[in-house]
Amino acid sequence: AAIKNYGTLTIKNGTIVARGIMTYGNLIIEEGTTIKSIDNDGGQCINAKAGTVVINGGTFVVTGGGDDAEKNSKDEPTALKVTSAKVTINGGTFINEKSFQAPINVYGSDAEVVINDCVVSGARGSLTINGGSLTINGGKFTDNSTDSYTIYTNGGLTTIKAGEFISTNKQYCSDSEGTGKIVLPDGTEIKPGNTK
Repeated sequence: AAIKNYGTLTIKNGTIVARGIMTYGNLIIEEGTTIKSIDNDGGQCINAKAGTVVINGGTFVVTGGGDDAEKNSKDEPTALKVTSAKVTINGGTFINEKSFQAPINVYGSDAEVVINDCVVSGARGSLTINGGSLTINGGKFTDNSTDSYTIYTNGGLTTIKAGEFISTNKQYCSDSEGTGKIVLPDGTEIKPGNTK
């Protein structure tokens, strides 16, 4: 990572072109910030290991991954990976240009993510939930593939209250081998083994 944060860090503007930020403390990112991850091996724009993260704006772009990572057996990079942190997203744009991983990955069982507004666009999916909780109150989420899903889960709870979800395939998937559940605004539950 270009920056490792164990304290309190606020970024108001500027550009990082590297593996981005790994944070265990308190992180605030304001509009005017650009982080571009160019790594093919597991690089994240923001890797939220613990603590709290508030994203009020900014642009977070992953240019690596995809076929390059797959050929070399590398971990797929992503714009935001959340392990045990509490994350609030009030704005910003998250883009994976070619990575097979979704731009936002809620990974750990202790992760808590609230999205109030943002724009997410992925080459393969836009949101992946492997554990913890994700609440979506708004935003625009786009899957640009022909065979993936806007939201994919195999663990944790995803609650959708509002937002725009775009996919040429199906919008939501709960893996049949997982324990994830998606609750739609009308109360409909998508349980393991189901898509919509």
